[in-house]
Amino acid sequence: MAALIALGDSVRSRRALRDEMVRREQSARLEREREAASRVEHERLQIARDLHDLLAHTVSVISLHTDVASESLDDDPAPAHRSLSAVRDSCSRAVSELHATVEALRSPRRQHSRQWWMRPRTGWSRRP
Repeated sequence: MAALIALGDSVRSRRALRDEMVRREQSARLEREREAASRVEHERLQIARDLHDLLAHTVSVISLHTDVASESLDDDPAPAHRSLSAVRDSCSRAVSELHATVEALRSPRRQHSRQWWMRPRTGWSRRP
């Protein structure tokens, strides 16, 4: 009889130990998932901030230079042309940076494939 009680106690203890190990494993897995989700969210926020900063700066530069071009176009076209050239360059840099950001966010196997819209532009016509 004592052997049966000892066997039952041993089985119950092993089950309790196994259940505790399962609970700890699940808890650790959930914590890892929470940490991974937090890292992803942090990275998304950082990307959003970077894109916002890039676009805000570019739009400010464009606004400034179009104002200069507008004011100087009739009196002295040279500053207007320089301002419009700066606008074009700012837009080109912003597009390149946006494409680089999108490319970096893609899966590694697609990162190296450059689409037609990602190729560098040359020979953009300038208006006199």
